[in-house]
Amino acid sequence: MNFTSTGRWVRDGGRERRLPLVAGEFPAYRLVLDALEPVRHRVIADRVALGAALSQARTPVVVRTGGPAGLLVGETAVPALVTGPGLRVAFDPVVLAGAVESAVGPDVLLELGGEGAGPVRVRSADQGGFTTLVMVVRDGS
Repeated sequence: MNFTSTGRWVRDGGRERRLPLVAGEFPAYRLVLDALEPVRHRVIADRVALGAALSQARTPVVVRTGGPAGLLVGETAVPALVTGPGLRVAFDPVVLAGAVESAVGPDVLLELGGEGAGPVRVRSADQGGFTTLVMVVRDGS
């Protein structure tokens, strides 16, 4: 990555792209994160397996934690370590899959408040500094 006074140049293989600098204030994201409901459920799952399950799911996908399977995405069991009481919540699979794909490393961490209470925090299990928020949806049942 090269820096100039007007932007950055990013190179990916043989392609090069200029990213311009934009004047403005960075959003106060910490206010949003601080206002979220406390985490009551944590799920650490294999990032690739969770992404694969989401890619096969229909909208909305119901995610269940707890029980012998640990994590169910629709009817697909995904290897996971789950803390907190059992939970049933629904997501748009395309949106959740995008957040899961953006995580770094082999495992992804999902942090949730109560059932259907606000967004899920999606983080890399080994590098929690990058956080994506994904809103839950109604599952129609």
